[in-house]
Amino acid sequence: MAPMATTPQPSYRLRDMRVSRFLQARWRFVFAVILGLALGAVLPNSYHLTSRFLIGFDAGVALYLLLVVVMILRSDPDRVRRESPLQDDGRVAIPILTVAAGMTSLIAIVFWLRTASQSENIQPGLLALLFVTTLLSWLFIHTMFALHYAHEYYAEHRGAGGGMRFPGGDKPGYWDFVYFAFVIGTSTAVSDVAVTSATIRKTVTTHGLVAFVFNVTMIALTVSIAGDAISIK
Repeated sequence: MAPMATTPQPSYRLRDMRVSRFLQARWRFVFAVILGLALGAVLPNSYHLTSRFLIGFDAGVALYLLLVVVMILRSDPDRVRRESPLQDDGRVAIPILTVAAGMTSLIAIVFWLRTASQSENIQPGLLALLFVTTLLSWLFIHTMFALHYAHEYYAEHRGAGGGMRFPGGDKPGYWDFVYFAFVIGTSTAVSDVAVTSATIRKTVTTHGLVAFVFNVTMIALTVSIAGDAISIK
């Protein structure tokens, strides 16, 4: 008896499934974007447009990081493994979001340099906004890489895990990947975790380059800002 042919799904159902899948995987990010856009829109016109953008960006990133921390605290390795198939579009999202976060920090610094050069008085609020934006951008970049490492690890060998060898032999949870990502973020070097997958090795290489460029740029511009602040005084 010939097997029954499967009926193809209508295009609108496939589209709805993709949207539902995206929202299920990225609802934290969606909420953060909504908050950032809403806050930037309701701030009074007396605020400079760049200030409104940076405040909205900071609020959205802060909410996203808070939701991620809550997720990490409530997740065990088995939950990480179950969620990993939902995050398979990370290879596209990571470069885009990393560039966006880095560009936002540069916008904040250029805005500061332009404002400081036109004013004889240091604005503490603007200076605080600059450093908060830079810090949140840095945390956001390496948190995104930490989540991506987790999902790449559990995507290996059809969910059995692989590509990274952690000391102790236990199945890694989110905190292990956070540790790995932030070691790269602070030192541009891997920790005591061995990378055994070519795919993850490429991600680590990209991450190291991003961390190096971001850190060097921020240090150089911070020194410049400090010099401008001293000269203005």
